[in-house]
Amino acid sequence: MGLWSLIQNITLYNDNEVLASLRDAGPYMGFRNMLYSNDEEYSLKSANDGSGWGFTIDGISQRVKNSDRNVYNTVEDAVSDTRMEANLRCQDALPFLKAIKFLDARKLRKLRLEIQWNAGAKFVTIDPATPSSLGTILQPTLTVNELINDKALNAIPQELNLPYLNVISENFNIATSGGDDSIQVVNKRLRAFDNKFLNRLLVCNSIANETGGITFYNAVMKQAHSMDSCIYNKNEMAT
Repeated sequence: MGLWSLIQNITLYNDNEVLASLRDAGPYMGFRNMLYSNDEEYSLKSANDGSGWGFTIDGISQRVKNSDRNVYNTVEDAVSDTRMEANLRCQDALPFLKAIKFLDARKLRKLRLEIQWNAGAKFVTIDPATPSSLGTILQPTLTVNELINDKALNAIPQELNLPYLNVISENFNIATSGGDDSIQVVNKRLRAFDNKFLNRLLVCNSIANETGGITFYNAVMKQAHSMDSCIYNKNEMAT
């Protein structure tokens, strides 16, 4: 998501009148980029080689392959202080600006752009040594499943004649009921992702008692295969 992960809300005012605004800009723009994954710098190739994520270094768009294969770019200045810079294209977040060719400064004399920063925004690297890093994050999260083994990355196209692309997906946590052999059906609305919702998610706790687990499997787990757990758009009908 680049810079958008650092922004909570963005609003365009003329004096005290709201002309356009976007709340929860980070998740919204992240999901928008997923919908248009083949458009401009938001392509899957950009996710794969770490380029074009909206960041710039010293005013130059960062489109070169990163040696450490991170999805964000950093640069060290003269005092060895790591910093990041980015260009913000407001048209992406405020469609009002795309609807007109220019803003008439004679009529809109008190234009101002107000940005509320997301102080809690951060990039989380999931390491095999700490697989539960996302366990405490309840808000919807965009995740990039990235292969960092350069030897394997080079071998995949040679051996399989197929390109390797990182998988971008959205994740969220659901509070589950306690107890062994318990089940629950959850309908989850992802308001951050353009009102997407998960229809009929079957949650099954792990089986601690092997003897009781056999009965639990026969009664419940076979039913799980017939449950639909797909993400639907708010304008689509679930079947």
